[in-house]
Amino acid sequence: MKYLIYGVLISLICSANPLTAQLYNDGAEVTIQANAFMHLQGDFTNQGGTIFNDGLIELGGNWINTVVTNPLNPGSGDVDLVGTDQTIGGDFNTLFNFLALRDAQNVRLEATAGIENEFNLNNGTLNLNRNTLHLLSPMSTALPNNGGGIIAETSDVYGYVRWDIGGMGMGMGDYLIPFISNSSTAIPTSFTLTEAGIDDDGFMLFSTYGTSEANTPFPISVNNIDLPGNESGQQMVDRFWIVSAEEYVTPPTTNLSLSFDDGSEIGGANEIDLADGDLEILNWDGVDTWNAISSDPSIAPTVSSEGLNDYGTFVIWSPFTTSVIDQSKLVSTSLFPNPSTDAVNLQFSSEFNDDIELYIVDQLGRIVGGSSATITQGENKLSISVANLSSGSYQLVMVGENINAVESFVKF
Repeated sequence: MKYLIYGVLISLICSANPLTAQLYNDGAEVTIQANAFMHLQGDFTNQGGTIFNDGLIELGGNWINTVVTNPLNPGSGDVDLVGTDQTIGGDFNTLFNFLALRDAQNVRLEATAGIENEFNLNNGTLNLNRNTLHLLSPMSTALPNNGGGIIAETSDVYGYVRWDIGGMGMGMGDYLIPFISNSSTAIPTSFTLTEAGIDDDGFMLFSTYGTSEANTPFPISVNNIDLPGNESGQQMVDRFWIVSAEEYVTPPTTNLSLSFDDGSEIGGANEIDLADGDLEILNWDGVDTWNAISSDPSIAPTVSSEGLNDYGTFVIWSPFTTSVIDQSKLVSTSLFPNPSTDAVNLQFSSEFNDDIELYIVDQLGRIVGGSSATITQGENKLSISVANLSSGSYQLVMVGENINAVESFVKF
């Protein structure tokens, strides 16, 4: 049986009460021509058949697909969700062309939802509910940021945003996944694709979830948060991020930015002071070790990487605790030459005579050098040898009874 919809508005109901109206498609072919739209106040359940949608479907209820075949014709038509609390689910997945949340409603996935062209959240919320939002378009415009949010975390597990950003220069530019926490705080993950991957079948997976103050439970494959060699939950933001590059011959290169809720995810027992500006991104190696990656200074509550092509699970941590770096004692310093090959000079002014400790700290928070010194009231200049250090980025930390300082430098 075939139905052809020509009009501007057709409302399909199956009972006297439009709030409970439902449409069951049990094998019919329904055609919605361009410039026409079908409005359904209740649920749509597909039990067979196809909707050839070249126009617009407005749905106030739930979308339920119970057969393996996709109920919508590919590459055409819009579906707008216009209800309050809706679900996209059923026994099988649905591939939409253009999907939009019309208003500030909540939508929950109960199966994978594929989007061929664009998914517009507007001011709504999508709860992944352990499932996957699959964006087939490689373009950043596939997920416009209009104030809505995606919740990836559900009872200590997580769903994914899958984005088919392939190779061959497809989809270069700036991308944003508008994650929000369970408390509705914006914690977006964003990245700039600077070099395309090799392999058109490649895709990226994104997720994030909040944890306890001990940063548990761990994500899949992670077995510790030991840095450097010690349990470091108190120095980590209470959140994990999963950014995975799948099925590339060579993964793309990106500059990745991770955000967190600085109102709750650095509280409690955490020893993190955002004023330090020393937060770093670390990447799990898939076996037993966290590795620091090159990153920009933190702009709380966001920390950004540089030139990333090793993906997986990430944390944000502070290599110094507030018990070591007393913010009230920080003084202005200058460090030169920077970069350096043999020695760095630390110049500063002190109001006190003091005995201080100098630490050279690598990107994993390990103390790899240092010395002790006595400073006097007034101008001071200290020279610290770096000749034995490997090339890379370091921090020079000065800790005294009355004076603290932190400076970053590069060893050539």
